[in-house]
Amino acid sequence: MSICMFGLALRGADILRGAKTWLVFGGILLNCISCYEPLDTQTLCHPLSSECKGEDFDGDGVSNQVDDFPFDPNCAKNDVMNCGGCGIKCGMDSFCSIEKVCEKIREEVCNGKDDDGNLMVDENVEMADLQDGVCLGSLKVCLMGMAVMDYELMDDYQEVEDRCDGLDNDCDGKIEENISNCCGNGILEGMEECDDGNLIDTDQCSPSCQLARCGDGFVQVDVEECDDGNNVNNDSCRNNCQITPPCGVNCPAIEMILIQAGSFNMGSNSSSNEQPIHNVQIRSNFYVSKTEVTVGQYRDCVRAGQCTAPDDTANSTDCNWTSSVGSKETHPVNCVDWNQARAYARWIGGDLLTESQWEYVATAQGQIITYPWGNVEPICDIANYTYSCHEGTTPVCSKTGGNTTQGVCDMGGNVWEWVLDEYHSSYGGAPSDDIGWCSDRGCDSNTSVHRVNRGGSWSDDASSLRSAVRSDYSPNLRNPYVGFRVSYVVP
Repeated sequence: MSICMFGLALRGADILRGAKTWLVFGGILLNCISCYEPLDTQTLCHPLSSECKGEDFDGDGVSNQVDDFPFDPNCAKNDVMNCGGCGIKCGMDSFCSIEKVCEKIREEVCNGKDDDGNLMVDENVEMADLQDGVCLGSLKVCLMGMAVMDYELMDDYQEVEDRCDGLDNDCDGKIEENISNCCGNGILEGMEECDDGNLIDTDQCSPSCQLARCGDGFVQVDVEECDDGNNVNNDSCRNNCQITPPCGVNCPAIEMILIQAGSFNMGSNSSSNEQPIHNVQIRSNFYVSKTEVTVGQYRDCVRAGQCTAPDDTANSTDCNWTSSVGSKETHPVNCVDWNQARAYARWIGGDLLTESQWEYVATAQGQIITYPWGNVEPICDIANYTYSCHEGTTPVCSKTGGNTTQGVCDMGGNVWEWVLDEYHSSYGGAPSDDIGWCSDRGCDSNTSVHRVNRGGSWSDDASSLRSAVRSDYSPNLRNPYVGFRVSYVVP
């Protein structure tokens, strides 16, 4: 292709994209920077000649006879403010000069064009939706559903990597396929514990896509009073994420045992409701009361007006509660229902154990053992079980031979213990972590469904003392065989 100017044949190659071209016409030096190359298919002549004036060389919708820049598709008639570079400007005579015509260079925008006339398309433009095939982004073009590199428009280029933005950044028809953890896209993937599609830090899913928990530094609305992200218990925010425990100056003295986080295989093949055996992650360290809550400890809550009285000997001679201080203040409180047990646990600033936490404690932090103390069959010296040992409860922690390795007492025998979880007839679909298995996150809403009991009691045979054994009762049931213990999480 050639252009005829002043009787000289100029090859199209003399007008190159990205080149700085100096042309001399009749002794006049013309400096053209970043010129647009006319279409190769055009046979060029003066645009106002009779054979060309009706054509539109540059395809900008303006015919040659009224187009001041007929060879520049970015410059329409008198449209110098929107022109992207320089063009071939033709007068009414036969003179055409190549000159820079724009007084104001446009800023680059994401439109697939060289807006600022520097021979690069969409450079320095923030990433846009490459699914639309519009923007280069990091110098990769998506055209008609295909990813291509435009080597003519750029000297340096790099592959566009997929990003966590829900877009097909690399134009391969897939979204975020090379990102292992894309928190905030609403899709549970990788190491995420949750992904609710937002980065709100006060809801149940943290901005890092981990389940919100006490000690993560974010205060959960309607759950925590504070969260300072440390495990100091005597500062302004206690390590159960409450400012002060509700019991205040009336808090009873309860000895707590630290249980370290870890993982273990929960369940057994001995009963259908203990199956399937499944691995559970205990995410955080937590404290568990060394003993079952005693009559005397529970009495403090009743005196404070925050707990209702258990059934007493008038209901059953095996109930330990008496209206005034009696002889069984150091025995486990029994004849309490699940709601009473939960109310007490919250009053001291803690909660009931979840079922997975309970079994983790009863297996001495995940050991493969049959009973809390090991694999030795129960005898009356290490556990209070079956009527032949005692006809009723014994003082807590009086059977120290049955303690766990960590020193937790009476995990097998004395009384069954309420735990937080709703009862399910098997572990199918059970959580893989230590969260309570309930129909709502806080295990609060469904107060009529049966709740789990663990540990066996003074009236049960040896098989009920296995660490994996599960039972259940209505949450409103009070009987002499069931009590509870408490816990709270270490941030």
